[in-house]
Amino acid sequence: MGLEGPDDTAARVVTVELNGSNLPVAQCGVTCRSAGASLEGGEIVRVSVQGPGGGVAGFRVPDPSSPPADDALGRMSAAMEAVDSFRLEEQLDSGRAGVRSQYLFRAPDAMDIRNRSPDGTGSDIVFLGDTRYLRQLPGGSWEAQTGGVPTLPVYIWESFQPFVGSRIIGRERIDGTPTSIVSFFGGDEQLPVWFKQWIDARGLVLRAEMRAPGHFMDQRYHDYGAPVDIRAPDIGG
Repeated sequence: MGLEGPDDTAARVVTVELNGSNLPVAQCGVTCRSAGASLEGGEIVRVSVQGPGGGVAGFRVPDPSSPPADDALGRMSAAMEAVDSFRLEEQLDSGRAGVRSQYLFRAPDAMDIRNRSPDGTGSDIVFLGDTRYLRQLPGGSWEAQTGGVPTLPVYIWESFQPFVGSRIIGRERIDGTPTSIVSFFGGDEQLPVWFKQWIDARGLVLRAEMRAPGHFMDQRYHDYGAPVDIRAPDIGG
């Protein structure tokens, strides 16, 4: 569905290519298109949506015999729950606008977040215990508020359990470290979410992708267990 809503989406022309050849596309609903094909794995699929804000998405079909990733996700959950500090870089895009964020986490209750948009706006947020410090940019001053802070660490995919259809779909080195690439589905028909993670031998996530309607997130995790200095900012400064 386009960001403009279902009425606009109903008029969109969608084409589907399989290994460079067009497939017949049927409209199965206002915001639904379907195309049938026999797949063995390894094929290149390109889906094109015409109109403002449209574009082309391409992907390689995974091997349907890819092994289940339930054990890998179990090790990942245990490993990520046990870490006491890490850094995270995040790129979030809605399809119209994006924001880059940097996070510092230190268990059990300290977090530093820096959000920046291309237009120069953004925010800085520091959580320390039950106090939250907030500064809006550009030009804002730090303000303190009391309230709860999530018990850390916390991860976006935890909100979309149970995980469905998990598979190990490949291997890749991230900064020289071997990883298994795991994909799975979360959410439901009202909010469908697709995840992909690059998990190392320790069970730690080095990269993660989240795809949902109007929500395209890429994350890079690093510096697990490294010292993290999170301090209260100068109020009013």
